[in-house]
Amino acid sequence: MSESLNGLKVLSDMDYPGRFIMLGRADNCDVVAVYGITGRSTSSQARRLVKKNVWEKGFSIHVEPTDPELIISGNQDLLIYPAIIVEKNDVVVSNGRQTEDLLYKLEYNNPLHSLVIHHKNWDYEPDHPNYTPRITGCIKDEKAALGIIKRSNSGMALRQLFEIELFAGKGKLIATYTGKNMDPLPSFTGEPLSVNLERLTESASTTAKSFYDALAPKNPALDFRVSVAAVHKSTRREIDISIINRADLEKK
Repeated sequence: MSESLNGLKVLSDMDYPGRFIMLGRADNCDVVAVYGITGRSTSSQARRLVKKNVWEKGFSIHVEPTDPELIISGNQDLLIYPAIIVEKNDVVVSNGRQTEDLLYKLEYNNPLHSLVIHHKNWDYEPDHPNYTPRITGCIKDEKAALGIIKRSNSGMALRQLFEIELFAGKGKLIATYTGKNMDPLPSFTGEPLSVNLERLTESASTTAKSFYDALAPKNPALDFRVSVAAVHKSTRREIDISIINRADLEKK
């Protein structure tokens, strides 16, 4: 990892984070949301993030297959979904189909309250033996929150919510797994991790590249990177996005 990426050390130290969400604020005070995908299986790797469904007040970024034949070996309900939705001043991001559901809950002014209402309708993913947690983040105006739904030792759903303060050059990151590459994959524990965004978030393209590079493995044979998407919302409410797909890079 280069010296400039030290602020993302908590991410680069993970051998396999699974999916992750980062909410924060850039040095220039842009509000920033990042979604990243890593995958070990062929079906998980056969994906990319694509901007689509653009409308007057917003757009969405969806996870789509790079090869329909490869994706059918996995659970398509868990692999293909809208990962990010931006509408007006709201940004919603998650690792599953819960993204759209949360957008409709954001009529509440407090993102944390919105997540409380939203989480009642969802459970962890049914992918035995990992039981992948559902992670969700939302930004409404200048307020943000992160949530995770994971399987407890008893098999019940454990729901945790975190209000995120947006400080310039700082961010908070949550992932589906702890970062250990083992079976079954251990679910993320504790509070969201702090990341230092200084000099790493000049623009959406800089942010996306910073996070994609931070995911680079120590062993090239264990490169689990799939995609990273970054959304910046400026103080003037202008939106800037950037997407990096490993599948696109490998075509060049």
